Amino acid sequence: MDARIFPNGPDVRGPHHMILGRLAPKVEAPVFLRMMRESRGLTRAELATRSSVSARTLGAIETRESPLGSLATTAALADTLGIGRVVLALMILKDYESRRGGWS
Repeated sequence: MDARIFPNGPDVRGPHHMILGRLAPKVEAPVFLRMMRESRGLTRAELATRSSVSARTLGAIETRESPLGSLATTAALADTLGIGRVVLALMILKDYESRRGGWS
């Protein structure tokens, strides 16, 4: 395993693993993000402050008013919530593809 890519080991297990494994086919990325935030006892404002993502942007993402398209935003939220960047990115991609008619 390459320590430059996975400095703390591969991020495949953790609190999100059970949720992702059971709900990934049924949950859209914004809902997953909200569930992860709430499971850590954070308000939108707290997550926004800790991740340096504006509360307005976070609210728009969680209510599907805005897509979670920026890699920097995805990385900041994933890191702050302690979930794998790849996990959140795949959730977003799956959500995007399902809205486009692919990956059904």
